[in-house]
Amino acid sequence: LAAGVNPNSTDEEGNNPLMILLSIRMHFLRSPHREPLTRLLIRKKTDLSHKNKEGKTALQIARDSATDEYAGNDDVINILISAGAK
Repeated sequence: LAAGVNPNSTDEEGNNPLMILLSIRMHFLRSPHREPLTRLLIRKKTDLSHKNKEGKTALQIARDSATDEYAGNDDVINILISAGAK
């Protein structure tokens, strides 16, 4: 992002960087790292209403990936809702 990467660019499935972040279930992206990265992407004007090719928004992806395996996703969901995600 510091190098000028567009936070609204998409991959072949229509996912922007925030959506990709929220769909990754890796140990190093558990709670202390996922929340600040989510906030950073929101500050960089990520389109929270963007839908991927499956018709899902970032909030829907965050809700879908909320599992007992990943505690702390509720905080990310609350960040998204506070920022206006639907």
